[in-house]
Amino acid sequence: MFNDYSAGLNFYYFISLFFSAAIMWTLRKTTDDEKLLAILEKRYQENKNNPKKASGLMAKNAGSPGDAAQAAGRDDAQAGRTEREKEQSRKIKITR
Repeated sequence: MFNDYSAGLNFYYFISLFFSAAIMWTLRKTTDDEKLLAILEKRYQENKNNPKKASGLMAKNAGSPGDAAQAAGRDDAQAGRTEREKEQSRKIKITR
């Protein structure tokens, strides 16, 4: 497969693959899976019990449609319209 490439590139591929495999083998042998799983489960439970508060743009968008419209500078009367009212206003605009 690598016969069309130069010898230096073949050597680089070989050394890179060899070291990558050696690093992965070392990590697999030195990592305690049960300990790691216990740590991950503990963090999951902590995050599940104490969710982060929304901040920034997410906090602005988390409110009701009226709140979002107010933040955008529109009045509540326009933001709180029902779908039926919106459809009626579209029909009126079309017929004019």
